[in-house]
Amino acid sequence: MAVVLMSGQSAGDLPRDQSALFSGSGNCASCHTPDAQDPAALRGADGSDVSPPSFWRGTMMANAAKDPLWQAKVSAEVAANPSLAEAIEDKCSTCHAPMGRTEAREEGRLYSLAEMNADPLALDGVSCTVCHQIDPDNLGQDESFSGGYAIGHDQTIYGPYTEPFGWPMLAMSGYEPVFGEHMGSSELCATCHTLFTDSVDETGQVTGRLPEQTPYLEWLNSSYPGEDIQCQTCHMPVESAPVPIANTPRGLDARAPFYRHEFVGGNAFMLSVLRDNAEELGVTAETVHFDSTIARTRRMLASSATVTAEPIWDGDTLEVAVSVQNWSGHKLPTGYPSRRVWLEVKLQRPSGETVFHSGAWNASGSLLAGEGGLEPHRDVIRSENQVQIYESVLGTPSGDVTYGLLRASQYLKDNRIPPVGWKADGPRGEDAAVEGRATSDGNFNRGAIGEGSGSDRVTYRIPAGDGGYLLEVNLLYQSVRPNYVADLFGYDTEAVDRFERMYEATENAPERIASTAVEVGASVSTDGPGLPKLPANLQVYPNPAADGVWINSDRRDAQVVVFDLLGRRVRTLSGVHWDLTDTAGSRVSPGLYLVVQEPQSAGTHSAPGTWPRSATVTVLR
Repeated sequence: MAVVLMSGQSAGDLPRDQSALFSGSGNCASCHTPDAQDPAALRGADGSDVSPPSFWRGTMMANAAKDPLWQAKVSAEVAANPSLAEAIEDKCSTCHAPMGRTEAREEGRLYSLAEMNADPLALDGVSCTVCHQIDPDNLGQDESFSGGYAIGHDQTIYGPYTEPFGWPMLAMSGYEPVFGEHMGSSELCATCHTLFTDSVDETGQVTGRLPEQTPYLEWLNSSYPGEDIQCQTCHMPVESAPVPIANTPRGLDARAPFYRHEFVGGNAFMLSVLRDNAEELGVTAETVHFDSTIARTRRMLASSATVTAEPIWDGDTLEVAVSVQNWSGHKLPTGYPSRRVWLEVKLQRPSGETVFHSGAWNASGSLLAGEGGLEPHRDVIRSENQVQIYESVLGTPSGDVTYGLLRASQYLKDNRIPPVGWKADGPRGEDAAVEGRATSDGNFNRGAIGEGSGSDRVTYRIPAGDGGYLLEVNLLYQSVRPNYVADLFGYDTEAVDRFERMYEATENAPERIASTAVEVGASVSTDGPGLPKLPANLQVYPNPAADGVWINSDRRDAQVVVFDLLGRRVRTLSGVHWDLTDTAGSRVSPGLYLVVQEPQSAGTHSAPGTWPRSATVTVLR
């Protein structure tokens, strides 16, 4: 591949190299970042920099090729399968170093990591002229998955705007901008975020195919496509006001919608590794870029799920129904199988004494219980040594746990919570299936309307005795779980050694997605009548909603009230369906609403902490 180094380029700058097909992000940034000569260009309504390069450069996409965990894992797979070294490196660079690998395949050869590490364009990661040159013809088809994107040879740059003002870009870069409707579709993202991996035996013979990462297929089998909520809706949020999209020529009209190239997921840990080892890894983003991306990542995590807890005394046993609702457009957690989410449930006396603690973890981010290779899915938890972990666990053909991607032919466990609307017999359900004990759990992905709730309910039975308590429940997330890296560190490669050093120097405390705390009063004696057992939470479906919402509320002494975000009562419902109208019968405005279950009268009594119960619902236009 012929790469041309542009003059004026220095270490730490975005690359300005060019090849036959691609151009470095530094060339795009020259026109698509704010400029003192045109103060309005690429700035939001508040004057802040909203340019694509400024958001993108501190993301995992921009640093996909430099990702030290990815490089370490590739080297481990090569060490475990030396006869397949060339094929492994070529395949894995398809989506992590797409510019270098695409050029190599155009020349009819495989691509290596050694070549990648010497190639400035390849190290530019998933860059501008990759995504914006992907042709639409095969999108959404199986041939487009696993890095099967098609790049044309005519230097066409697809964008979201009709009738683009194209001559400045054509004159300055040789690329011609045209409208591409597919730039706003999930199928574009699916090319690399739907990955199937061949499993092989010790001799290198293919034994099967594993759906390694399937966010797109999970989304496809959810309620979100029907509501026209695409990957870009959440991962490329729209700026609140129109924005001039280039600084050249000056005075361009503002365009809308303007998509912020935030590209955040949940991987704050690896962003911290990149930030803290910037010089060694050769990243082009500055600390402020990573810190900004990490902050947005944590906000994204906080919006991805909610957790509720309802304590009820059964004699001297405290029964706590803990419910997790997945609000993301894919499984929770999703993507690469090093990730996990778990429930931490802690019961304490007012003095601070802990009487029960499931899901506890130490300073290294390891669980005190359940850190083995296969902690089963649970519907009822009776001991601190039992933990509800939402994760996928790979298995060999013989049923042993494995962390080797090429040795895995099945999932021994996959109880990651599906998105709202997901059904086992839905589109591509077999490629993103639930596996293990969760398949027989009547409280997993099921609600009042049957399958597709996107939630799970776990019952904790805690012998506690009389006295007041504070119950705390946390939903925690780790993108790199310790038992995964423990296996990785068993391989003796330079890339593994480098990542191990970086990993041990970086705090791996879990990220908190959601939490709730409830004061628990004294228990009810077994000699008395006791208290009624309640459903675990208030569930709404579909969510987001465009036509109506079904509400899971089976208490006869309850009423359901809808509030807007200003606290105004919008509607009191007489049943379990809301048609998205207010008291006057008018359609409510798009936005977020709070659905609350309340007692029908002030004289209604119930267990402490059980009233009110609520859920949020997003109403679409």
